[in-house]
Amino acid sequence: MKPKQADILRHASALFNREGYQSPSIERIAEHAGISKMTFYRYYADKEALIMAILKQKESEFMQDLAQITADKASAREKLFAVFDYYHRWFTCDTFHGCMFTRALFEYGASSPAIREQCSRFKSLLWQ
Repeated sequence: MKPKQADILRHASALFNREGYQSPSIERIAEHAGISKMTFYRYYADKEALIMAILKQKESEFMQDLAQITADKASAREKLFAVFDYYHRWFTCDTFHGCMFTRALFEYGASSPAIREQCSRFKSLLWQ
């Protein structure tokens, strides 16, 4: 991933986390990332494409975190408690404003089959 693309994802993710997906405009996202709208469109066709990229990135990060925190645990019980500790730290941190997948599904699920499918896929992974 190119540095500018990573900046867009990081800044957009922070805005979406704080304000929801619908509120921040592409212009505002570009401004926060320190780029022009034209540069934004070099990387993402539209806001939906950006949201999909963020959801895929969050899914990947989350699954990597879960694998890492449970890797050295011998029993199912230890793994379960490690996951509970992970969730507790996540839910009580200052930057937690709710599940980004639930929020995306609520805000775009009816209008975007792609976002709805990505959110469903992530939730299915949690049950495995």
